[in-house]
Amino acid sequence: MSYPENIPFKLFATCKLTDGKNFSTISDLENQGIQPIPNSLLKVLQENQGMSISEIKKLYTPEESKILDSYFSFLFENDYIFFTSSPEQFPEIEETWYTPEVIVSAIIDFRNEPSYDIIKVLNELSLLQCKHIQLRYFEIEDLKAVERIMKSLEGSTIISVDVLMPHKDSITFKDLSTLFKYPRLSGITVFNAENEESKSVEGKIATIDYSVAHINNCSSCGKIDQKYFTATLDFYTESKNFNTCLNRKISIDENGMIKNCPSMMESFGHASNTNLLNVILQGEFLKYWHVRKEEIKKCNECAFRNTCSDCRAYLEDPTDIYSAPLKCGFNPESQNWDNWLNDPEKQQAIAYYKL
Repeated sequence: MSYPENIPFKLFATCKLTDGKNFSTISDLENQGIQPIPNSLLKVLQENQGMSISEIKKLYTPEESKILDSYFSFLFENDYIFFTSSPEQFPEIEETWYTPEVIVSAIIDFRNEPSYDIIKVLNELSLLQCKHIQLRYFEIEDLKAVERIMKSLEGSTIISVDVLMPHKDSITFKDLSTLFKYPRLSGITVFNAENEESKSVEGKIATIDYSVAHINNCSSCGKIDQKYFTATLDFYTESKNFNTCLNRKISIDENGMIKNCPSMMESFGHASNTNLLNVILQGEFLKYWHVRKEEIKKCNECAFRNTCSDCRAYLEDPTDIYSAPLKCGFNPESQNWDNWLNDPEKQQAIAYYKL
């Protein structure tokens, strides 16, 4: 595909560049794609936007110009760039992030019946304008507890609920399907299942996912994987300003302790006698919200950092809140994903967390 060489080029505003140690990326926030690129191309894009290709070629040797041709053909064919005689009329998107909610999401863990008033907690979350909750059951007798929670959310600010629970022979797919009569239920995941499958719920735009993952407690979370990458404007701008795992999140572990995340050791009181708003007002609770990937060791050199998830519960150095996530197996040198459990440099931390 040919492109005009004498008209200035611009990256589309929703195509964001992220530099890395050995390669960089273009995050296409409109089409939700992530494209690795060589650092040499990153330099061209950063230094020469608003120039025409013919002007740029004058800065390079004839041999380098051939490489430039391949670069710009690739960019143009994949709709990362466009050409305009008025590049100044296409400003960059501001990389700010804002939401009016005090709390956006919450995780609540259970091992059968909680030792506190769950309805009281849900009311407090609604007062904090929480929109999404995840209910994680490590043991469950029947679906009565789930139904009680779903019924209590009528009139709440909470708009979506994800339920995670272990496989139990006495709870059938039909039983689970009936829960979708509650409009706020967005999904159910059944772990410790015999097979990996996803079943559609008749008459609903919903699925029940079955996973063979063996889960007994909260220690299974915190894994960093490319399948969790998110290339959206909201996620990207939040990543540039806050921690995408813990920002505007509150959790209650299976013992009723209020935390940033159920897997974290630090707690801020018990849900039976502590108001969630009082926890939010504590500076110690808020500090993790502001740990950005740009400040985290190793992550700050990774080209995927602005579209990647994070974990502050399991760290390569448990004494440093800016340490890299322990459960990340990405090798920036080889660009391969290795098994983090086999990394010799992680064994001391793995033992510390008893993983």
